[in-house]
Amino acid sequence: ARGAGCPRLSALATDLRLQTLGVQRSHNERRKETEVVNAELGALRTETEAVLNRHHLVLDTPEAKRASSTLREQEEARAAEALKAQEAETESQNGSDDEEDDDEEGVNG
Repeated sequence: ARGAGCPRLSALATDLRLQTLGVQRSHNERRKETEVVNAELGALRTETEAVLNRHHLVLDTPEAKRASSTLREQEEARAAEALKAQEAETESQNGSDDEEDDDEEGVNG
């Protein structure tokens, strides 16, 4: 074999083999870690789907539909009250502006 008699070349070849084995071990360890993480993600995905399915089953019950309808009605009533209050505030501001305009016309007129 070429360079077989050269101790420095033999030492470099040995060092290269050791580094290669180290890289392979490291690669295998990372691959195992990745497989574990992927398995955990799969389990999490499965659990999430099960929770969503239970959630949908609960939402389809008459009790949930009644509660949802009640909440929607309450929210619509709050929104209507807020709109009325906003309209009243706008009218109040417009009325103040009209009075100021009347006062200015009286002074200038």
